[in-house]
Amino acid sequence: MIRYIFFLIVLTLIFTACKNSENNTQETRQDSNLISLTENQFESNDFEIGSLIVSSFPSYIRTQGTIDVPPQNKASIHAVMGGFVKNISLLVGDKVEKGQVLLTLENPKFIQLQQDFLETREQLAFLKSEYERQATLFEEKITSQKNFLKAQSDYKTAVARVESLKKQLYLVGISPENLQPENINSQVQLRAPISGFVSVIYISSGSYVSENEPLMEIVNNDHMHLEMQVFERDIPKLKKDQVILFKTSETSSESYRGTVHLIGTTVNSQTRTTQVHGHIPDSITNRFAVGMFVDAQIETESTSAAALPKKAVVEVEGIFYALIKVDTNGLQFKKVKIESGKESNGFVEIKNADTFPASAQFLVKGAYNLIGE
Repeated sequence: MIRYIFFLIVLTLIFTACKNSENNTQETRQDSNLISLTENQFESNDFEIGSLIVSSFPSYIRTQGTIDVPPQNKASIHAVMGGFVKNISLLVGDKVEKGQVLLTLENPKFIQLQQDFLETREQLAFLKSEYERQATLFEEKITSQKNFLKAQSDYKTAVARVESLKKQLYLVGISPENLQPENINSQVQLRAPISGFVSVIYISSGSYVSENEPLMEIVNNDHMHLEMQVFERDIPKLKKDQVILFKTSETSSESYRGTVHLIGTTVNSQTRTTQVHGHIPDSITNRFAVGMFVDAQIETESTSAAALPKKAVVEVEGIFYALIKVDTNGLQFKKVKIESGKESNGFVEIKNADTFPASAQFLVKGAYNLIGE
């Protein structure tokens, strides 16, 4: 009997100990979201406390595009007449000024063109004199109308041919006014039509280029801009002077600002997009090159919402948390779930802000170090 009573007492003690252990475990679990800091810890780790604020969150139209320049800032150099590249000393990236010699072409046809012009120009003086003589004789009825009309036709034909050859000489880069028999040349110089930088070179010294074949390209980077394609569903949201935030593949870690300058008035039937022209401040254009690909977002309408600094919200396995202050006199914080929304200017929209007291205070700096541990 005594042994039986002793056995019951032991069982009671074991049950009580298990119960206390379970209660302690529950208390530990209940307190697992609480974090306490000493004043020394708070100050030495540069923590900060703040409240929910009302911040502005714009909506965005996401798009893609390229860095470009106006059409008048691009020049494609062609040869009006074919020839051999006699001299070229430029490299891609070289700066050139308007009127500067880019390269020299050589072709016997240049000689023939100059010869034809000089011969026709010399004949013109004689044909003009003959035309005037025949006109006088015809008025005095000394010569026939046939002779007069032939002299008139020969003269006017020569005038037209001289003008035609003159235009051809201008096109190949030869000044007809300065052309004399003693300075006929088999070479012509191609000059830069605009100032800028050599962006592409298609030829090399000694190569033969045919008529209208592209030789090189020049780009003036003075007025870089964004060329973007926006889907037709987003066109009604667009307005001039809206802010554009864009990144290039080469500088993806840094975002730049531009503004909407022109909005297309037609929609491409294939892509269902319209073209949007964005202005880039001249102060940052030296960071880009024509043809760079960009990812951009255009700010549209803006809404206001409760927010916390981005540093106050920490993501852990897809769930967002913040630390709310629960001890008004001390430095005790509780980990709470956050329904995050839009991000803008370093703030995060808090969609479940109404679940917290208006006077709630959060750890707005240093939360990552505590929640991530």
